[in-house]
Amino acid sequence: MTDIFVSWAAPGDDANTGLDRTLPKKTITSATTGRTGNDHIKCAASPAATALSGTLTFTKDSVTVNTSVDLSAEVAANDFIRPNSGSGSNLYWKVVSVNGGAKTITLTFAFRGTTVTNGAATKLNATNCFDTGAAAAATTQVQAVSASGTSASSKLQISGGWDLSQNPPVQTGETWFYQSGGTTLNGYGLYGSSSINYITIDKLNFLNYNYDFFVGELALGTNIAISNSIAVSNNGLQLCAQSSTIVNCERGALNLNGRTYKASYLGTVTNCKWANGFGLTWEFGDILFDSCTCLGAAADVMYPSSNSTGPVTFIDCDFGNMNLVLYPRYITEVKFYNCSNIGIIYSSDGRINNYIKFKKFNTTTNDDRAYGTYGYLKKNTAAAQSGSCVEIIPSSATYYFYFQRLIAVAASTDRSISVYMKKSADFNGTVEASLWWKGEIIDGWDTWAMTTSYVAQTTLTGPSGSIDEDGVMELRIRVTGTAGSVYADDMS
Repeated sequence: MTDIFVSWAAPGDDANTGLDRTLPKKTITSATTGRTGNDHIKCAASPAATALSGTLTFTKDSVTVNTSVDLSAEVAANDFIRPNSGSGSNLYWKVVSVNGGAKTITLTFAFRGTTVTNGAATKLNATNCFDTGAAAAATTQVQAVSASGTSASSKLQISGGWDLSQNPPVQTGETWFYQSGGTTLNGYGLYGSSSINYITIDKLNFLNYNYDFFVGELALGTNIAISNSIAVSNNGLQLCAQSSTIVNCERGALNLNGRTYKASYLGTVTNCKWANGFGLTWEFGDILFDSCTCLGAAADVMYPSSNSTGPVTFIDCDFGNMNLVLYPRYITEVKFYNCSNIGIIYSSDGRINNYIKFKKFNTTTNDDRAYGTYGYLKKNTAAAQSGSCVEIIPSSATYYFYFQRLIAVAASTDRSISVYMKKSADFNGTVEASLWWKGEIIDGWDTWAMTTSYVAQTTLTGPSGSIDEDGVMELRIRVTGTAGSVYADDMS
């Protein structure tokens, strides 16, 4: 095991070997070159954040920060500030302008933490961070991981916050890197090729880049662990790697459409926060999001890409009342367990038999739901005639929401069906049904008239001439409407 020391500031120089803490390398790129499992790249801690004079009031969902004193001599455009308390206290917020006379600071995007009134605050800029300069292009690799570990028990370690003045160095803080391109958000703060494997990254933070940490697009790394990392950039963390983890990280987007986390092939994302932009996107599960929090978003907070397959699971996550954009067409399976503050759920371009499942919707016991395209299902006992029924809640007057059940059939035998159904008094849509065998319709679509009392719907029969062997026939019910529900109970 070899320690290699890094400092972007003097006396950091990539001509050094980095073996001596007083003669560190300058970049992670050079420090990781030729390294292997159990080697440890130790990056110097950046200077402490600057305490601001007076007190500041950060108001949730507002771009305006009120100050008790004129801060025009202390804070400038492209600085990053944050309150020292509240749920947003770890993320920094980029400054657009300062009005000393009005005692206000305007942020790029609205503050998303809890409101903090007359509290202490700090700032970061090129003085407090390691200024990596203005990156030339969006895809410039400002720093890169140039080697891999060898196994899950022999990883290449990269960490920040080391006090190199002590012998031996002690991890006392964090390391912040800053791209000083102003409003031009270029560069990958730390780039990893698709071939990197068995890496741990801890306490490395990034401000003002295009992506803070980027591994792969559709290519695949293995066993990468990122922890205790904060970043505010155009986009956030893109990690395309299997058997990997993201833990205790926070990301803020500086772009309305910025992706704070894009996870592919991953393992787990635990206790992470995000704000603004799209928030979460994912593809090629199997991914578990556990105890994650959306502080607030400028756009819809999460969606699967067109390549997503799942399964993807969310447990005990707080979505901050932001909207979820979910595409059943692209998802094998997505489940939400005991998640809270779920806003509007948009579902588009879906496929029958492919629901997005919620257990304890908004943490409500017994409120279990399955969302599809243009509506959702939920279990209902209050409206049932025999214990429990299925409540169907459509959301479109034009497009159908589909519900289906499988029915056992015998070869060359007519199979009639009976479904007890009713509607709520405010239901304003239509209900149609059909029977399918081996992917082809064999009866229907029949329009079923609904009343507010249960009535057996008995118009459909699977004809013996179509059923050529023992098996299962499919009943499909499709519903439109923008108000109210219909209920499906006993079926025979």
